[in-house]
Amino acid sequence: PIDDTSDTMDLDSSSREEFTSAKTSPVCTVLDTYLDNLMANVPQLALLLQEQGFIQNIKFLRTDDIPSLMIHPSTLGVETAQPTTTTNQQTFSPELIEMNAAMLLRFLKTNCTRENSTYLLHRTAGDTNIQLFDISSISQMRQRKWVWWLALCSYRFACRLEQLQNKVLSPHDKVTRREYRERQRSLLNNTLNLLEDLADMDGGHHETIAAAVCEHLADTFLWSDEAEGDVGPRDSSKPAPWASSSQPYRKVTPDCLNKAHDHLMNGIKKLSPPLTKARAKNSPIEIEALSTQLYGIHHKLINVCLKLADIHLQNYFSSNLLQSLRMAARMLRDATTLVEPRDIFDFSKDATDNSRLYGRSILLQYAWLWEFCGHFARSYAADPLWRERGHISGNDLLSLFKEVDSACNNITKLCFRASKWRPKTSVSVASHGQVSLQSLSGIVVLPEDFEEIEASVLQKEGCHEAISTSKSILNEQTQIKRDNRLVLVAASVCYSHAVDSYLFLAEYNSDVAKDGQASIDLGTMNKISTKRDEPVAPLLRQRLGDASNEIGKILLAESRTVLLNENADRGRNMSHVSAIMLASAQFWFSQGLDQFTAGKDLRNIALLRCNLCQCCKIRANTNVILPGSSKDHDKKSNAETFLQKAVDHLVSAHEAMGERDADSL
Repeated sequence: PIDDTSDTMDLDSSSREEFTSAKTSPVCTVLDTYLDNLMANVPQLALLLQEQGFIQNIKFLRTDDIPSLMIHPSTLGVETAQPTTTTNQQTFSPELIEMNAAMLLRFLKTNCTRENSTYLLHRTAGDTNIQLFDISSISQMRQRKWVWWLALCSYRFACRLEQLQNKVLSPHDKVTRREYRERQRSLLNNTLNLLEDLADMDGGHHETIAAAVCEHLADTFLWSDEAEGDVGPRDSSKPAPWASSSQPYRKVTPDCLNKAHDHLMNGIKKLSPPLTKARAKNSPIEIEALSTQLYGIHHKLINVCLKLADIHLQNYFSSNLLQSLRMAARMLRDATTLVEPRDIFDFSKDATDNSRLYGRSILLQYAWLWEFCGHFARSYAADPLWRERGHISGNDLLSLFKEVDSACNNITKLCFRASKWRPKTSVSVASHGQVSLQSLSGIVVLPEDFEEIEASVLQKEGCHEAISTSKSILNEQTQIKRDNRLVLVAASVCYSHAVDSYLFLAEYNSDVAKDGQASIDLGTMNKISTKRDEPVAPLLRQRLGDASNEIGKILLAESRTVLLNENADRGRNMSHVSAIMLASAQFWFSQGLDQFTAGKDLRNIALLRCNLCQCCKIRANTNVILPGSSKDHDKKSNAETFLQKAVDHLVSAHEAMGERDADSL
């Protein structure tokens, strides 16, 4: 078809002569065309008039005009010696045809009563009687031709029902739409059963069709009106990840999501062996076709797993949550492998739009995955119910995050490094590699700080020894405190991956617009923030800043504890250990301040300023040696410097609170 509102028919010169000759009756052809348009609900017909294989003319006819004008010489462009007495002579009577059709439909409705059955309507030439045969039993007679025919008929009818739901039924008619979907599922399941019977009869497995049927079955469970509203009320104390408000399937029930998950997995299992064979044969056409179909199934399965993860987060279903996130990571890795040969992460000016769409889609799901991981870690550290109801430990979360990082590591290499793009929010980059999922102690000493500490009066003890002692003290914390600290550091890493992905997508889309190329659907990117000039949701930055603040508070408290222990035991000099912890706390407070400033969260900006003020007061009031500290004779001026910094932080905090009070929003 040319478009959704017309049907087409090709007529060459010989066909036009047959239409207008007196020896050949055109009634059957015109009648078939008229009935096709009626049954397909197509308002017009496009006739392509050909001459020796070249299209000479295109004529459009309304469906109502087909009986009178389809074979008219003026329509076909054929000159005839026989004069036409009337210009609108009808080949048949539409009213009579519609009356007979209504009678026939009533006859079929009365007699076609068995579910999942196939009937054959037959009329012998020249006979006025029609016969109806139930041919469902033919499929049981081990005839491959009929089994294949019945399977394709069931599949085509199921697809037609899906089209009717999209184009004919009202979105508010949920009852009829649900009935259509149930009928569609019945036809699709019948198709799968027939294809399995055909495979048992050595008729071939037809993997691509079977996988397409599985995908259609999954789609029938992913309609938003399967659930009357959302999946349930969310606890206000546990804010939803931003990703859950932007990804698909927001109103689909968990039961429907699990059923869709099973059908999509079945489709992947059917297509994986043919792809392996195609790669062994080195057949590029087969590899591309199978990879494209498999990628579509993987894409849906990742979204389903992420939505299930969002639901499990609300209900403390820890084992299900771990499984959903692991599955999403593995499917994302496999999806990237499927389309990697197409240079999907080539965001240069010469890259094709199709490859960019693949890369953008994978990066968006990559950001969602890390955001859910970060929220899982943050929720675990703040809510003791994960241990009481979820029966999960911090090591389980860390193992999950490392597995996700291992599965998705290739994405960052292919994307960021190929585009020579440096992460702008990554905690790992800011800490010069001292913070990662393999190093979660939270102790961070920046290179410039390391040199100053090493050159200070603590040179005898050594900076490396102080760092090692600080980590040992932190490892001696109670199990719950240690788990919370490690998981919070992991949360900051996870949120950093998500934020950097959103920033990269926003910058990439901006470059595309500047180059004057076709923009790649920015609808999802515009949802990333409530403000057009901010590509990352303020709520996501707030969570990253909140995790950094909590880590800083833990290290600040440990630094005070070390100082108190030193005062109680005069035989040990632990000021250098306290200095390392205090420097690390300042690093995390600074990271949190950067995120709250970027998100314009004035209340939390004031809070972080107060925490930094506490760090400066400790440096001014104790003998803690930190970068910038000097010899003993300069201690007085050193204390005054730190007190001035503390005052500056407090002034900035008051300014932020005043701006917040003045803000009408």
